Amino acid sequence: MERIIKSVDYTYGKMRDAIRSLKERYPFLEVFYIGQSCMGREIPAVKIGSSDDICLYAGAFHGSESLTTTALLMFCEDLCESLSQQTDFCKINVKKAYEKKSVVIIPRVNPDGCEISLCGASAAGVLAKEIRRISAGDTLHWNANLRGVDINHNFSAGWK
Repeated sequence: MERIIKSVDYTYGKMRDAIRSLKERYPFLEVFYIGQSCMGREIPAVKIGSSDDICLYAGAFHGSESLTTTALLMFCEDLCESLSQQTDFCKINVKKAYEKKSVVIIPRVNPDGCEISLCGASAAGVLAKEIRRISAGDTLHWNANLRGVDINHNFSAGWK
């Protein structure tokens, strides 16, 4: 079967399309949204398994980390294919494993930052001029969200 997820940079729209395609091929995949970015982009999550005992994988906290989105989507597709075909994944019987465990994947925690890094300051809408100023024109290495906050360093000290 042809892979849905390719080794490419996923813009926000392409990421959403890829998740939709995964859901169509693997109906047991649950897709939901954990919130919205500053620009109003929904932050998708996918869940594999029905257990409340969950292992969380999250990527693209930094805008320039869109590669982690691709890697997590590939991981998701591989897990889904193993479940669908009832084959082992990395020597693990996934059918048996997902009777007791679930995986939630958030491929892109920072959709605005990734869009800015992938598409340039214009992805920031009305804040494009400010992003150009802050980044000195180098949006390829943009790590913050739309408001210039590096969310990877924004957890409270008591976070577990």
